[in-house]
Amino acid sequence: MNDVQILKQKLPFEDDYENGFNHLTRFDDVYLLDGNIHQIRTKFDKSRSVKFPISKNKLVGVPNDLKIELHK
Repeated sequence: MNDVQILKQKLPFEDDYENGFNHLTRFDDVYLLDGNIHQIRTKFDKSRSVKFPISKNKLVGVPNDLKIELHK
């Protein structure tokens, strides 16, 4: 965001799978709200919502109630 990295995310690791890293997980509806990155992860038609807190130092000047779409 504005050339500042706020989150570095790796693809999920599945040790059940032969290849280790699994590219079947899809990330949808990714947005920043209330100091957290929210996203929906879908794999094999099962979805779950997850969120990750972002440092307040990186969000200086960004209002908490502002929703910023990061990926659709």
